Amino acid sequence: MNHQHALTKLEGRTDRILAWASEQGIPVSPVPEHARPVEDTELDPSRLSKGITLGAHTWSHANLAALGPDAILDELVLCKDWLSERSSRQLPWLAYPYGLRNTSAAAVAADCFEGALLVSGGRAVRRGRRVAERALTPRLNVPRGLSLEGLSLRLSGFLT
Repeated sequence: MNHQHALTKLEGRTDRILAWASEQGIPVSPVPEHARPVEDTELDPSRLSKGITLGAHTWSHANLAALGPDAILDELVLCKDWLSERSSRQLPWLAYPYGLRNTSAAAVAADCFEGALLVSGGRAVRRGRRVAERALTPRLNVPRGLSLEGLSLRLSGFLT
């Protein structure tokens, strides 16, 4: 499947992508354990390790750059409200799904959150001064199950 078709025409929405794949006769593999979202019970602050906080990643993991402003707002508000109801460790920050955004998505994110994180690119601070808009802050991805050694390699710049 062409990933651009899935991210643009199908808006990155899982239900639409799976329906399209089924229509095309494309077999679908189960999502690996490391890529699955946590269960509600895992969001209980008493079960989270010290120092762990939660941020938003949209309601359905849609490509915000493919949505109109009202749909973007729905994606962000539903997720933010859901997290707020379930955990006191929620931070008012968003990580853009697929790292994709456009001007509209960044504007809505800036209205809903204190900041939003890109997947890669950009520079947050130069010579001690903030140079990125808070809705366009670069981030380092730390996938579930990454070892401390793997994190050290990523931080060193050796492993991307």
